[in-house]
Amino acid sequence: MGGVYALFIFFTKIDDAGRLVRGKSNTSNIETDKYDTMVNDSLSHYSSNSVNIKKCQSIYEDYEILEEIGTGAFGVVHRCVERKTGNVFAAKFVPTLGGEKQKEIIREEIRTMSELRHSSLVALHDAFEMEQEMIMIYEFLSGEELLEKISKDHQMNEGKAQNYIKQICEAIKYMHELSYVHLDLKPENILFTTKTSDKLKINDFSMTTKLNPGGEVKVTTVNSEYLAPEILSGQNIGFNTDMWNIGIITKVLLSGISQFDGNILKEINKKSEFKNISEEAKDFIRRLLVKDKQYRMNVHEALNHPWLTQRGDKNENIIPKEKFYKSRDSIRRKYDAWPEPRLSLGRISQFSSLSKLHSDRYKIREALFDQDDGPPRFIIRPRPIQANEGKNDPFFYKILSPVPMRISWWKDGKELKISDGSFGKYRQQRNGNDRAMTITELTNEDRGDYLVRAENEFGKRECSAMLILLKDGIRKEIIPQHVRQPIIQETSPSTVEKGPPHFSFLLRPRLIQKNHTCKLICTVASDPPAKIKWVKDGKPVDEQRAQALFKSGVASLEVFNIKMEDAGIYKCIATNEFGSDETSASITVQTRHSTSSTKQLTTQQTNSLDGASSHLMAGLVGERKNKLQKKGN
Repeated sequence: MGGVYALFIFFTKIDDAGRLVRGKSNTSNIETDKYDTMVNDSLSHYSSNSVNIKKCQSIYEDYEILEEIGTGAFGVVHRCVERKTGNVFAAKFVPTLGGEKQKEIIREEIRTMSELRHSSLVALHDAFEMEQEMIMIYEFLSGEELLEKISKDHQMNEGKAQNYIKQICEAIKYMHELSYVHLDLKPENILFTTKTSDKLKINDFSMTTKLNPGGEVKVTTVNSEYLAPEILSGQNIGFNTDMWNIGIITKVLLSGISQFDGNILKEINKKSEFKNISEEAKDFIRRLLVKDKQYRMNVHEALNHPWLTQRGDKNENIIPKEKFYKSRDSIRRKYDAWPEPRLSLGRISQFSSLSKLHSDRYKIREALFDQDDGPPRFIIRPRPIQANEGKNDPFFYKILSPVPMRISWWKDGKELKISDGSFGKYRQQRNGNDRAMTITELTNEDRGDYLVRAENEFGKRECSAMLILLKDGIRKEIIPQHVRQPIIQETSPSTVEKGPPHFSFLLRPRLIQKNHTCKLICTVASDPPAKIKWVKDGKPVDEQRAQALFKSGVASLEVFNIKMEDAGIYKCIATNEFGSDETSASITVQTRHSTSSTKQLTTQQTNSLDGASSHLMAGLVGERKNKLQKKGN
C-alpha cells in the first residue's frame, strides 16, 4: 500500500498560487463536449450499501484524479476515474483543518447521503478521511442547473414543468418516507443528468435532517425567496416545510416569478404571467403555497393531484425563456466567478453541512421539528372491501413512523390476534411501508367495521374501514338497530338507466379528533355522468381547507387538519341534465379533552340519513401522548 501511495505523491504538489495540484488536474485540452458520454445514470453503478469511510487510505490508490471542475467555500471538486471499473465520478475535497468537530459534521452528511438511494437524488459512491481533509465521491453529472437550462429552452411549456415537478416530488416522497426533511430545496441544487436529458436530480443535502419530533435542527435563512413562512417566522418545521419550496419552484417554472407577495390567490388570478396556465396547475400551486403548513398538501397528496396524474389535454403553450432570466440571474449573483465552475456539478464545492458552523454568514438558526409529525402517519388508508363468503380478502394500507411502532387491528372493541405467517384467521403481510391484513375464509360474522391502530412513543393514530360481505355477488348490508329504513342497494354502473343521479352509498356522520384529517365518501350512479358540488352549512366548501375528488362514481371530500370551526353539516350534491340528488352528514370535532363542536341535523336532514350506518366507509382519528405536548414547549 505504501509503495502505491508513493507512486502518486507527486500529484499533490503546490502550484505558484499556493494551491494543491491534484493528480492530472493541470491537464490541458479537456474535451468538455464529451462529458455527456461519461455519465452513467444507473443506481447499480454506485454502492448499494452504506458508504464506509476509508480512513488513512489514499484516494490515489483507488481513483485517478483529473481536471478541476469547481472550487468554492467548502473545497474543490475534480473529475476522477475509478481504477478498478473505469467509471467516472466527481471527487469533492473538503478541508477539515478545524479538526474532529468538522469531521463529525461531514461524517453525518456522508451517513445521510449513503442512506438516500433514489434515481432523482445524486448518489454518494465512496468517502475518504485524511488527517486534514475528507473526500466525498459523487456520481458524475454533466447537465446544467434547473433555471440555467430552462432559460435557454425555446420550447419550455407546462408539460415540461409538470415532468420536472413530478420528479422532484418523487425524490422528496422517498426522503419523507425515510423520515428525512431536505430543508433547503432550491433551483441551484437541482441538476439535469446531462446537457440533453430531461431527467433531473437533487444534489445538495447539507441541511437535510432526519425527523426527531421535538428535537432541535439547524436551518438556513439565506435563500429567503424560497423559504417557507415557518422558517422565516421562527416556528416549528416539518415534512410540509419542503412542500412550500416545491410550490415556489413550480411557480417559477410556470411564470418565472420566485417572489411571493403573500396572496397567492390574487397573484394567480391577476398577474399576466399566469394567464395561459391550466386551472389544475394553478390549483396545485394554491394548495402548496399555504401559510400554515398543516393545510398544505403533503408530498403524497401532491403526487395524487390532478395536475400530476391526469394527462388530459396538456397546455403546450410556449413559456418564453426570457421570463426566467430574472430568477436565473438572482442565482448567478450569489457566486463570484460565474460562469465558473466548468460543470454545474462543481458547485457542490459551495454546499456543505459545514455551513452550520458559520451562523452569521449563512444565517443559521435553530428550529424545532413539529411534534405533529411524530405519531405514525397513514399515507394510504385501508379502503372498504366487498368480498364473497369463503374467500380471503386483504385490507391494504401504508403507514410511516420516524421510530418503531406497534400496529394492532380491532373489531367490536376487541383486539384481533394477527399472525405474521401463512397461518391463522388474521394474517399480516409487509413490504417496506406497504402493509396488508388478510381475513381468511370469510363468514357472516366477519362483516362489519375494522379499526387499525398504529402507536409509537409520540402518540397514536387510528383508521377504520368496513368489510361488506357478498353472497352470490349480492351485497349483505350491516343494518344498525337505530336505522328506520333499509339502506339503498348499490347499483352497478352497467345497469344504470338514463335519468337523474342517485346516491347508492350515503354520507355517514363523523366524529373526528382536532388536528387530524377527515374524509367523507359517498357513491353516485348517474347516466349521463353527474357533476358534484360540496357545501358546508349551505355554503361552498373552502378549497384551501379541503380537497374534493370524483372518479368512477365515488365522490370524496378530504378536510385537512380538522379545526373546531370545521364542524357542521356537509352536503354532496350530484346534478345532471335530468335532475339532482343529495346526501348530508355531520362532522363533529373533538379535542383531546373530549370537548366537541358540532351542529345538529334538522329533522329533514336526519331523515336524509336514514339507511346509513353511523360509520363512514373509511375514517381517521388519532391522538398524541401527553409527553409529546411537553416537548419543545
